[in-house]
Amino acid sequence: MVFDSDLLIALSLLCGVIAIPSLINAFSESRFPTAALGLAVVAGGLFVLAARDKPGGIRIDELPDIVFRVIGRLLN
Repeated sequence: MVFDSDLLIALSLLCGVIAIPSLINAFSESRFPTAALGLAVVAGGLFVLAARDKPGGIRIDELPDIVFRVIGRLLN
C-alpha cells in the first residue's frame, strides 16, 4: 500500500504537538503519562514510515511547507 508521505508527516507532527500538553498534565498530577507516551509512539511511527518512503529524506526547513501543502489540499 502506498501512503502519502506529506500527510503522514503532518499527522505525526499533530500527534507530537498534542502529546506535549498531555505529558505536562500527567507530570503536574503526579501520574504516569500513558496517553502522552501513546501519542509519542504513534507520532514517531508515522514519521519513520513517512521518512522511509520520501525520496531524499526530510529536512527540518521542509516541515512548514509540508504542513501548509497538506492543509491546502484539505481546503481545496
